[in-house]
Amino acid sequence: LNTGGRHGPCLFLGPQVSRSIGGPADGRLRNAIPLPESGPGFLRRKRDRYWGTHETIALIQWAGSRLVTAYPGTAPMLVADISEERGGKAPPHRSHRTGRDADIAFFEVGNVERTQFKGDLRAHQIDMDKSWFLMETFLSTGRVQYIFVNRRLIPLLVRKARKFGWKEKDIKKIFVRHKKRSRGAPIRHADGHTYPFHVRFHCPEGD
Repeated sequence: LNTGGRHGPCLFLGPQVSRSIGGPADGRLRNAIPLPESGPGFLRRKRDRYWGTHETIALIQWAGSRLVTAYPGTAPMLVADISEERGGKAPPHRSHRTGRDADIAFFEVGNVERTQFKGDLRAHQIDMDKSWFLMETFLSTGRVQYIFVNRRLIPLLVRKARKFGWKEKDIKKIFVRHKKRSRGAPIRHADGHTYPFHVRFHCPEGD
């Protein structure tokens, strides 16, 4: 694994490559690998759902390394559910079955470091700069299928995208706004998702 690249990690995989099988809501996972408990720029919750495809785990680790480079001394991103070791059902989620979904906490104002989600986090308590930086980092890999957030946070994220230099035509391509579907736009509403956002990566080629 080479995490030094600008556009995402390069993977050198052996014969036990992971396999994401089926759809996110009805699939399973083979030869999964675990996300370590911690590493540069990330920390995971201590429960059993920390298994993913090689690509998912590599992308999370790479994003963590980019985070600490851009924000020295930052609290790490807190990663929660990915998948069970063999995938399959992961209640209460409908998805998280194939090693391609990950719940990641929004960063909090004041550089607060947490080991558990804070369910009553308000919009004004979210560090939108760092949260958008992380989303943008994932998007830059070209491997993100969707990022699910609550619709009330989307205008704030759009504002940050503009601040980070995104052009209006590109913003229209990546955000679904005002309950209006935009074909292929990755960032869209899902109920809940006011403390974590949910990243779904594309199915690895051949899976």
